[in-house]
Amino acid sequence: MNTTALTYNANIVDWSNPVTKGLVGAFRCREGAGKMAFDASRLTLPPGTLTNDAVFKKGIIQGCNFDGTGDYITFGTNFKGYDNKSIVTISAIVCFTAITNGAIINRWSGAATNAGLWGLNTKNTGTWYFVVYNQTNWNNGYIYKITGAGSLVAGVKYHLLATWNGIANTVDLYTNGVKWTGALITSGTLPTTIEAKSVSTRIGCAEESSGINGLPINGIVGDALLWDRGLTDTEARQLYLTNNNIYL
Repeated sequence: MNTTALTYNANIVDWSNPVTKGLVGAFRCREGAGKMAFDASRLTLPPGTLTNDAVFKKGIIQGCNFDGTGDYITFGTNFKGYDNKSIVTISAIVCFTAITNGAIINRWSGAATNAGLWGLNTKNTGTWYFVVYNQTNWNNGYIYKITGAGSLVAGVKYHLLATWNGIANTVDLYTNGVKWTGALITSGTLPTTIEAKSVSTRIGCAEESSGINGLPINGIVGDALLWDRGLTDTEARQLYLTNNNIYL
């Protein structure tokens, strides 16, 4: 097994644990210092770069702190784990200083030609949701939201997880291991896969085509994890219960 990406925090990933199956990105943001955020998955991606005022911080949670002015971690166009996938899961541990219209982790560009993008986002009303854009035009984005899957409060630790199935046209959203069962709200034209695009993946804000750092997060994000499969209710619960050492 290639363990190159684990040199900064060896022995965290236990690949015998079934929950690690299909893990294609693991951005823990627990380096504590410096300007590099490493990937702890088997893909051994080049490290991300902390940009502007983004800084590692340990508060209610441990991760990278963003002050809401356009700080971010960029992994460039290196992350390909969701390309041409129809089923994906994304999760993160968050604690917000303020709830904003924010992009927790995403691959996004404001250019209409860069369709096939995705993100785990928040609204300033406290709602959080998963979004994926179809392969024709990003203006036909497909936003998945469960009624009531919100009520995020500043200063509180949350584990958020979304599993999207483009074949079945479903999304499962979990807050702290609890699955939301309200009505599914969607908009836009149905996508069935995430198209491969050379667009930057970021944590903390979105990359706009105009050069503006849009949808900035105000707070700490840690353990941003990505799978190219769906997770079960049991696995979602396990991740929440064990998030102090998430790869038991």
